Amino acid sequence: MTNENVTIGRDVVIHPTAKITGKEIEIGDFAKIGPNVIISGKSVKIGREAWIGSSAIIGGGRSELGSLVVGDFLHLGVRGQINIANDVVIGDEVGIGMNGMVFSHGAYLSEYDGFPYQDAPVTIGSNVWMPYAIVNPGIDIGDNVIVAAMSLVNQNLPSGCLAGGIPVKILKENFFPRSVDDEERKRVLDQIVLEASKYQIKAKHVGDGATITVKDATFEVPTRRIEGKADKDTDRVKDLLRRHGIRFRYFNDAGTYRKWE
Repeated sequence: MTNENVTIGRDVVIHPTAKITGKEIEIGDFAKIGPNVIISGKSVKIGREAWIGSSAIIGGGRSELGSLVVGDFLHLGVRGQINIANDVVIGDEVGIGMNGMVFSHGAYLSEYDGFPYQDAPVTIGSNVWMPYAIVNPGIDIGDNVIVAAMSLVNQNLPSGCLAGGIPVKILKENFFPRSVDDEERKRVLDQIVLEASKYQIKAKHVGDGATITVKDATFEVPTRRIEGKADKDTDRVKDLLRRHGIRFRYFNDAGTYRKWE
């Protein structure tokens, strides 16, 4: 269910049981929104190719006051939640795993009697992966960060770190992105080619191993370029690459891959 204030991009798939309401809601191109998802708020702007799992919630208490701005390739897992009682800003390629939660407001017992009260914006950078973590109000997370599963993020996290724990601790600083040699990269693409074969898809390496070809399509991994014709098999390989975190800003336009505008 959507209301008249919702702007839906190109080729967006919304499950019939999803509820999307608010004063200003924008869903970017190629998004997939699962069953029983709730999206509400004063202002919610979600970038392209988002994936929002079943029973996930964007909004929550007092969402009519806050806003959410998210870049491209958001992943919000099953039963995940982004509370926007206050403003939340999230960059590109951010994954919030199953049951993961981001809070911008937290209170229950009386602040007047000395109990804690939290109410502050949250900022999360680009290239961040948080499988089953909880982020408290007022937190600032940099770019290229991984937070271990079942962590409680109650302090700011700098760019490039590996963090985890309850409460969260920085386990390694300046760890991401790390140096990867050609042999390791080749092993990644070997695995993707093997996975394609399980779907009876003939994919192969060409040149120095940094490119995968499928039928008439070429996936240039270092430059994130696709050239050639598109069909269900090439789309499957594009999705396999995505599952390894290798995302392309291209779409299947009536059988031809075209770059996002």
